[in-house]
Amino acid sequence: TSFYFSEPDKEEKNHPENPLDYLYDIDKIPSNLPGKLNIQLIQSHGEFNEVKTIIRKIKSQNIPLDEVSIFYTVQEPYSQYLYQLSRQYSFNITFGNGISIKNTSPAKLLFALIDWIRDNYSIAKLYFLLTGGNFEFKNQRSNPDMPTPQRVASLLRNSPIGRKRNRYIEGIGLVIKQLEGEIEQVSENRQERYRKKIKDFFWTKEFITQIFHELPQENFDYTISPKQIARGLINIVTNYSKIDEENNFDEDA
Repeated sequence: TSFYFSEPDKEEKNHPENPLDYLYDIDKIPSNLPGKLNIQLIQSHGEFNEVKTIIRKIKSQNIPLDEVSIFYTVQEPYSQYLYQLSRQYSFNITFGNGISIKNTSPAKLLFALIDWIRDNYSIAKLYFLLTGGNFEFKNQRSNPDMPTPQRVASLLRNSPIGRKRNRYIEGIGLVIKQLEGEIEQVSENRQERYRKKIKDFFWTKEFITQIFHELPQENFDYTISPKQIARGLINIVTNYSKIDEENNFDEDA
């Protein structure tokens, strides 16, 4: 892919003609046009490398960011790549047409929830949902005994569940029963770890019950509406999405 890079050009009153106005019609540039058309043609492989090269050029030449404008022929994937790089390298950027809401933590959690439901509530999808960095238990700091999302994900992954929502509570119950039967057979030093694990499983069971309460299941006697599902998803996202305080996009979402 080829693109061009031009040195910054100061705006002047009345916006006189600029050599860049003739970028796609260079043969018709007036001979008396002031200014020099200073353009570099650069070749790069793939849109992501294009964007990285542009950022590298700007930084290497110490061009102030408020004097830089980046234009692209189509918004995606360029705006997405620019957003990702701005987050990775911590530089400020403004998008004329905004960015995709999918970049926010609440939106990522929402789509992870939908993927989990579509995959028949598989443990694999729930594990990704809990450990993907967009999920948190809001009162974790005030309750240090509460298991972390990573801990809950690990407990569930090692439970006989696999997938299907009706296997969650049953599977957790089987593990608790097994642990309660084994605790008397282990040494006193290990019994405390068993008690902690049993406690975490009970907490996880209550957590899963709350999640499924927000996502009612349709059956022969009960029909749910899209509005009910949407309300449940919104409640889960509101209660569990991890908000980056330095990212205004998360709060707006």
